[in-house]
Amino acid sequence: MTAQEKIAYIKGLMEGLDLDKDSKEAKLFAAIVDALDVIAEDIEEVKDDVFDLNEYAEAMDEDLYDVEEMLFDDECCGDYAEFDCPECGETICLEEEDFGKDSIECPCCGKEIFLDDVCEDDCCDCDECCGEEEEKEEKDEPEGPSEL
Repeated sequence: MTAQEKIAYIKGLMEGLDLDKDSKEAKLFAAIVDALDVIAEDIEEVKDDVFDLNEYAEAMDEDLYDVEEMLFDDECCGDYAEFDCPECGETICLEEEDFGKDSIECPCCGKEIFLDDVCEDDCCDCDECCGEEEEKEEKDEPEGPSEL
């Protein structure tokens, strides 16, 4: 039984008492029932608000999950990109200052990694960390490591 239904039941009980409507007791009971009615309406409004807030929180949670996926995925995301070293397999974070470089040294194994090779396969295809597409096409031959 809902609060509204219980209040209606109490109203029915009060009417069944056949109290004189001008008596002090009848006025007191009527005031109590009216107060209960207002409280029940407020509770229903709060329930509706809580339901709406739960839906909003779930939507925000889904959006946050999407943002986390973008930030922690092995793809280029704004100021960094992650990929696995082809030599040792460790995950390497390519920072913004490394964008546009031809190669970097793996911090784990020390081997030189050519970003053109890694980024085309494992990282991403964006211009931000892999260089402008036009610059790639202008190069006749990619520079490789010098033989020691």
